[in-house]
Amino acid sequence: MVGIISNAEYRYQDVILPALGLNQGSEWDFGVFSGLEGVEKPDPRIYEIAIERAGNIAPEEALHIGDSLRKDYLPAKSVGMHGLLLDRFKTSDAEEWRKSGAVVLPDLVAARDWLQNN
Repeated sequence: MVGIISNAEYRYQDVILPALGLNQGSEWDFGVFSGLEGVEKPDPRIYEIAIERAGNIAPEEALHIGDSLRKDYLPAKSVGMHGLLLDRFKTSDAEEWRKSGAVVLPDLVAARDWLQNN
């Protein structure tokens, strides 16, 4: 199951993602968008909403992939999810992320490979 958690406006799921060829039901199963929920990352409540939308799975059964230690990794971990970070833009913060214990990968292809091997 794939969910999207985004600090995006209400049009994101119905207009922007489909325009990019990312359609609900085929590429992703559910979305939690701050413009619709009234709560945004890094508030842990947005992650709790995602867990509910995923069928009230146990948080430790979920993996959040993000690109911000503060907005993605730490709040996801605070509710019990696993987390990893993408360093798509070669940020200078990536080394600090690693030092904090985060798995840091360059892109989604590397994340897929990591998931298959771990």
